[in-house]
Amino acid sequence: MGVARVELTEVERMCLAVPAMIVDRDEAGEMPMATVDWNGNRRRVSLAFTPQARVGQWVLVHVGVAIQVLDEVEAVASLAAWQEANPTDGGRW
Repeated sequence: MGVARVELTEVERMCLAVPAMIVDRDEAGEMPMATVDWNGNRRRVSLAFTPQARVGQWVLVHVGVAIQVLDEVEAVASLAAWQEANPTDGGRW
């Protein structure tokens, strides 16, 4: 009896949410937006799910949307876990 062999042709990736600090907020458009900083990288994200978030606060960012406001203790713990799991990552997102 033979053994079936499966060839893997694609690498599956998991989407993660990362903690980032709001450094600027913009309400000029239809939806509130923010510039966030994560490990020196800045990105523009939607605040549609977290309109209460303010400059200086930490948010959890998933696919360009701030999905939750975090307290600083949660954010720092999450960043430490990320760095421990990805020591050669260099802070990319």
